[in-house]
Amino acid sequence: EGVYMISRMSKRLVALVMACTVMFSQLPSVVFATANVKTSVVEAYGNDFSNGDIQLPNEVNGVITNEDVSIEEEMLKFQSKFDGTSGWDSNKHELNFYTDYNEKIKANSKIQFDILIPTESKEFLGVIKFKGALKDSSWNWQDGSLGDILASDFEDLDNGYSKVSVESTVSNEIDGIKAVVIQILSYECDYSDVIYLDNINVV
Repeated sequence: EGVYMISRMSKRLVALVMACTVMFSQLPSVVFATANVKTSVVEAYGNDFSNGDIQLPNEVNGVITNEDVSIEEEMLKFQSKFDGTSGWDSNKHELNFYTDYNEKIKANSKIQFDILIPTESKEFLGVIKFKGALKDSSWNWQDGSLGDILASDFEDLDNGYSKVSVESTVSNEIDGIKAVVIQILSYECDYSDVIYLDNINVV
């Protein structure tokens, strides 16, 4: 009798498994496709100097002037003027690029760009800091996050330059962009050579 009971239970278990298999096979395929959905990315502003989109900043502030900024090797170039202290205003290199983008910018959008230096100057002390910002359709300032770069963060490109790719996050949702702002600063940094910017994008 015990063997008979186990046999009946086994048959019921097999029937249950088969019923579940049939049921799941008839579910809409979209249930299994959700993992493949990609988030769309809208480029709100682009400036890739290496692709010939050459645009000098419309406005330069801080310790550098318009005369300090130029295009070289299809990158934006300026001479660093860090004074070795932790002072914000005494180390600020600010570049403003005007644009006209009228669509809404979602919260946590990214300002992405490359920072390059001559490889021979990669051994420096202190911290190079960076920050992006946006000016919205009313020209109000929208701060991005602040980041740090050490000498060891730069990757040697084997062509005379070393590069680090960075991004600054703007936490607020805003209506449109009138300007993209890049700030390069320092904290007790002794770097005293040129700095290049390339591939500036807002996504």
